[in-house]
Amino acid sequence: MSGSRRGRSAFSGPTRIIVGVGLTLAVVYTAFGVRAYLRNQSTLDTIEGLREEVLEARAAVDGCSGDLALAESVFRQKDAEVDSLRRAVENAEDRQPDGSRGVAAEEYDAYMETFDRYNTSVAEWETQVSGIRETEARCRELVLRHNLLTDSLRQALEEAGIEL
Repeated sequence: MSGSRRGRSAFSGPTRIIVGVGLTLAVVYTAFGVRAYLRNQSTLDTIEGLREEVLEARAAVDGCSGDLALAESVFRQKDAEVDSLRRAVENAEDRQPDGSRGVAAEEYDAYMETFDRYNTSVAEWETQVSGIRETEARCRELVLRHNLLTDSLRQALEEAGIEL
């Protein structure tokens, strides 16, 4: 059995222990490094996801604000129309000497046309008011959602040690 090195290692006893400990420490260090990297990446992914949600929520708020501004503009026009027709109806109803109000017979058809347009306009005005209230409620919900997401993003940034 000459020249047989069976069972022998290239390293001696103490060297083997040092190499073994070194390899074990390298594996543990790598595992902790990978774990820290994954934790940091998860935090960054969370922050990026929240940032995207905040941007989408902001776009929704801006869109709703535009819808509300348009609805209010159309409403102001309808409000002016209703006021104009109301004044026309009131002016057509002349005061009589006894203090009552009435419409001259020759103006009655024109008066009724104006009166009907006034009633139709009031109904449209009321529909617009309801629409504005619904839009305001929708916008309010969108703003609340945006604010909650913004708070969550701010908290995630603070926990990650990222300053704004």
